[in-house]
Amino acid sequence: MPTAEEIENRVIEAISRAEEELGLSGAVVFVDGTASCSQCIRIEVSDPDSFAKAVVALLRQGIATGALPIIVVKRRTTTSLSFYALDIVNNVMVTLELEMKY
Repeated sequence: MPTAEEIENRVIEAISRAEEELGLSGAVVFVDGTASCSQCIRIEVSDPDSFAKAVVALLRQGIATGALPIIVVKRRTTTSLSFYALDIVNNVMVTLELEMKY
């Protein structure tokens, strides 16, 4: 099983690579913390690759609608690693929550 650091790096690298391929700079903002959005459409994904694909879809939609940047919030606890991608213009939140064994 990959470590939390390996998963984190994989997610960040995949999103950064997609941002570069789309010719964007600063379209995704990475922050540590928690995310909450009571009015959002919530999409829960089950693995890091699906999360990265969903963020790429949000980027493409953001290019078309001007809904950039996408904010990616990372939260680490002693037992979990979570990522939340927020498109605050269109009220969409993509969530990846993983149980971790440290």
